[in-house]
Amino acid sequence: MASVQFVFNQNLNVSLQRGDTVYYTSTYSTGGEFTAGGNNITKIGTVATIQYAPVTNLNGINVESGMLVTCNLNPNIIEIPTNSFLFFSKNSLVNTSSVKGYFAEVQFKNNSINKAELFSTACDISESSK
Repeated sequence: MASVQFVFNQNLNVSLQRGDTVYYTSTYSTGGEFTAGGNNITKIGTVATIQYAPVTNLNGINVESGMLVTCNLNPNIIEIPTNSFLFFSKNSLVNTSSVKGYFAEVQFKNNSINKAELFSTACDISESSK
């Protein structure tokens, strides 16, 4: 099966794991920033490997630190356009439960200068061990 490698110069979302599905969508420029289009989402493939990439030259790309992600390529993919927005979804057959662990901490932030009101929030708790 064909594969594609992505090099990221920063750490990725910690929940990314083997078997997750990676997608891309095109972006457009608005006021000097790129915004994801979201109307045309294309599946790239599934994550095969995730590695830290502390190498200085990887296939002609200088990388000081970051992540190297290899995906098994969807056979319908011919080319991934430059400036595409990449994102992933979890495998729903494996990841079927909520957050696991004994403790959880949540912080809500309003990064706007305008006042905001939080109407409601909820938490799903299930006993997993005694």
